[in-house]
Amino acid sequence: IRHFAESNNQTVLLILHERHFSHKLMPHWANRIVQGWHEDDNILLYKTPFGCNDDWFWMHAALVHRGTMVITNDEMRDHHFQMLAHRSFLRWKERHRVTFTFGDWERNRDKNGRRRRIVELSYPDPYSRRIQR
Repeated sequence: IRHFAESNNQTVLLILHERHFSHKLMPHWANRIVQGWHEDDNILLYKTPFGCNDDWFWMHAALVHRGTMVITNDEMRDHHFQMLAHRSFLRWKERHRVTFTFGDWERNRDKNGRRRRIVELSYPDPYSRRIQR
């Protein structure tokens, strides 16, 4: 996340459900990563409360702030069927959803001697694949 924010000179809004931060689910070593998110000025971390679907929070943020790209592998199928304007939602998803995969391990180690996985982002096409009217 930090690498994406620095390389694109953008602020990242990271929205995760509160349950991901519980002591039962989050491994001890991940505390340092979360602390780094809190300290980084280019990363805004928002924890959605219990009983709320975190998807609605990032969808709202992406719709309010035009030009926002959403990095997720979520196909949003459950939301598609709840929308009143199905076609508009599909078009929005097609233009604003960036998917990711974890690639190979980096050859070089960081200052702590660890290697990281390369995150490969797949951006939407710059053009529409739909037939123009």
